[in-house]
Amino acid sequence: MRCLLFACLLFGSLPSFALDRLQVEGYLLPNGLQVLLKPGYEKGHVAIRLVVGIGFDDFPCQDKELPHLLEHLLFSGIDDSGEGGLEERMQALGGEWNAFTSNADTTFVIEAPARNQRKVLDLLLEIMTRTELSQARLDGVKRVVEREDGGHFSHLQRLLDRRDSGRSAISQLAVE
Repeated sequence: MRCLLFACLLFGSLPSFALDRLQVEGYLLPNGLQVLLKPGYEKGHVAIRLVVGIGFDDFPCQDKELPHLLEHLLFSGIDDSGEGGLEERMQALGGEWNAFTSNADTTFVIEAPARNQRKVLDLLLEIMTRTELSQARLDGVKRVVEREDGGHFSHLQRLLDRRDSGRSAISQLAVE
């Protein structure tokens, strides 16, 4: 009987563990920013998502890549250390980040140790407010976005990327 009672208690409590993972708390800050908090599976770890409600569908055809361009521009750097310097700072905090643009929004994703969440959020705030916008950075980001979209390669790039069936696959260059 005790085993049956224990089994009932154990299995009866399992759905409550699952429900904890499904619970989401939401807050609206005075500046209009919505904050959603959801328990994760990994202790001592945070996953941060900054979702900006602007995506490809918010622009006419000739300007559709603007949110994607801005996404890359924000990761281009806040000082002379550039994108590499930002990446080093995030890695020093034990975190990783990325971003993506969809039809409806642009999302910045951060995974980091919970003990560094404030520093990670401060770094995210820095890229949102202190990114250095220069013509050189804009030109570089345009090339990256164009390349990601299968854009226009230079003659040299086409030559380097040409598949040569006479050579082994290991000796051929890969395109990002």
